[in-house]
Amino acid sequence: MYDKIKNNTNNVVLFNIKKYHFTTLNFFNKHAILTYSLKRILLSLAALFVGISIIFLLVRSTTDTNSFLPEAANKYNWSDEQCQTYLKNRLTPIGLYGPIWDQLWHFWYNIIPIIPKEIPTNIKFDERTGQIISVSYQTYFVYFGVTTSSIVGPNQNINDLFNQRIGYSFIFGIIAIAISYLVGIPLGILSAMKKHNMSGNFINTLFLFLYSIPTVILVLGLYVLPVVGLEQSKLFISGSFWSKFWPELTMCILFIPVIVILTRRYFVEELNNEYVNFAITKGVSKNKLFFKHIFRNTSVVLIRTLPMDIGLAVFGFSMISETQWNIPGIGSLIVDALTPGATDPLTILAYVVLSGATVTITSLLSDLLMIKLDPRIKLGGKI
Repeated sequence: MYDKIKNNTNNVVLFNIKKYHFTTLNFFNKHAILTYSLKRILLSLAALFVGISIIFLLVRSTTDTNSFLPEAANKYNWSDEQCQTYLKNRLTPIGLYGPIWDQLWHFWYNIIPIIPKEIPTNIKFDERTGQIISVSYQTYFVYFGVTTSSIVGPNQNINDLFNQRIGYSFIFGIIAIAISYLVGIPLGILSAMKKHNMSGNFINTLFLFLYSIPTVILVLGLYVLPVVGLEQSKLFISGSFWSKFWPELTMCILFIPVIVILTRRYFVEELNNEYVNFAITKGVSKNKLFFKHIFRNTSVVLIRTLPMDIGLAVFGFSMISETQWNIPGIGSLIVDALTPGATDPLTILAYVVLSGATVTITSLLSDLLMIKLDPRIKLGGKI
């Protein structure tokens, strides 16, 4: 009797599992675009997890823990025991003391934004003995640790540094992206419209030439021109309009050629489709054909490059422009953190985490924009 009940119970459980699996599979088959987006996000998060873990292990295994010691350790000639006492008291609460795998686990715990963490801040210690006198705690959802570099500044809260600087990079990057797309897409369309004319060939040749110039040469040329040729200030802190104009122009010139070339290519490819020939035979004007019908189809393709462009503007080209014009943004901060002999490992890790998270989030936004722009794509439709 018992065996019969047990078999019936097992059959019911197995049936429910199969039914749940079939229902789930059926749902994802009916929502192919949603499934595609979720797969992209999950793969991006998996790659981000593996990449950050490897970088953390490499950074911590090559970083001397004594770099977290304060200047007082040398000033008062602390003993090894005093140094270890300070390091244990200072680093254990933030997960950077002990076995490397424990440190990795604590690092991930600190940067996952779901759980609030009580992190010790404003730590005061006895400079002669290294003993901690008092500690105040602050709640963080994401915590990156403290700096060690003598150039960035030792024992500074990395969260505070990024909060102070990321605004500059974000504003410069978003403005550069907006201007680049507003200028690059019309020029690309014009180049495609007049591909058999001299004007279209001139636009295409010009931006192919700009695209072929090495980034370093282009940036240095746009830096030397205003400073040497026009005798303008090279420092962002001067507050002049030109100290903001030239770095913004530099970023735009780095982006616009790519946008023009891609737009022209997509438009030329689209000209071979049947609906274009049908629209021409119906008497649709050239401007309406290009700027309305073809643009609506190519915009879906162009929008796919937006996530990479945003990440590149805020976390890539900002390193070049901010360093040249001494803009206090996140790009110049990471350049300081990468200085040979004074590298700051946790600042570098924070930069990798933020840039990776930005690309992942903007990838999701690009999928949603594609659905909005293309009526053929629906979250609940099949591919």
